[in-house]
Amino acid sequence: MKVILKIRFNASRESFEKFGQNRYFLYLSNPEHEHSSQIIVKILSRKLGVPLEKINFAFKDNTGNWVFDVE
Repeated sequence: MKVILKIRFNASRESFEKFGQNRYFLYLSNPEHEHSSQIIVKILSRKLGVPLEKINFAFKDNTGNWVFDVE
């Protein structure tokens, strides 16, 4: 299954909100960096109740959405 995230970095508070089928808003208080996808996988694992090894970063689309594959 594909999970699509709209991510806002440097937010004033951290939160995770569902807004559609397999679509989520993620607000993070830290800035975006090269290891952001690994941090997001850990958050997804915790929030969705899926083991870390079953979540993989797929790509970032041209609208800024982050797409992850969840087995």
